[in-house]
Amino acid sequence: MMSAIQLILQTVIFCYMLWLGLYLLTRNPRASLSLFVLFAGAGTVTYALMLALDLIYQSGTAPRLLAAISWPLPLWLSVFWVLAILALIPRAASLAKYLPVLLGLYGVFYLIAAGTRLIFDYDVSPPVPTSGYPLFVGAVVLPLVAAVVVLVRLNPRPTRNALILATLFVLLGSASLLLVWNIVPRPLLLLSLATDFSARALHCPCLSYC
Repeated sequence: MMSAIQLILQTVIFCYMLWLGLYLLTRNPRASLSLFVLFAGAGTVTYALMLALDLIYQSGTAPRLLAAISWPLPLWLSVFWVLAILALIPRAASLAKYLPVLLGLYGVFYLIAAGTRLIFDYDVSPPVPTSGYPLFVGAVVLPLVAAVVVLVRLNPRPTRNALILATLFVLLGSASLLLVWNIVPRPLLLLSLATDFSARALHCPCLSYC
């Protein structure tokens, strides 16, 4: 059971992240930033959903169903973050035609992770990794590593440096969520990602002036 302070903190962060994500999704930025804002908003809403599902999961309501929905969600956190980064790079615009394929692949992987025992055994509470878990870790972590490499190779600018730092923290936070979840309580690992998603999302307005 979570403490009252943790419950309040997680609820407040959920409300803020949900508002921030919906705010980004309803913005009408200039054309060059539209995809960045879209994917940044989608990633922030996904993170808010993870917080909400974790709150309900800890209450003991339908733990197996909630775990099956929530535990594979880092896949979407990773892919939305990377797509937001790529949307900032003009020469990556030619890759847009592959977006449906990429999203489709991650969608299929998410359904496999949520609906089978390939990645997690949901009959145990909390779920435990199974034989396919290394594939899941790779699908989450490797795109974030690629995003850091891409950002480092861009021309220096203040916004780029902030995004590199935020991406590194998301990489560390995601790796911790996937690798030390049985050592550090999962709610604390989830909350540790809040600053990273706020930093990335709040840089959306700044990019208009860079």
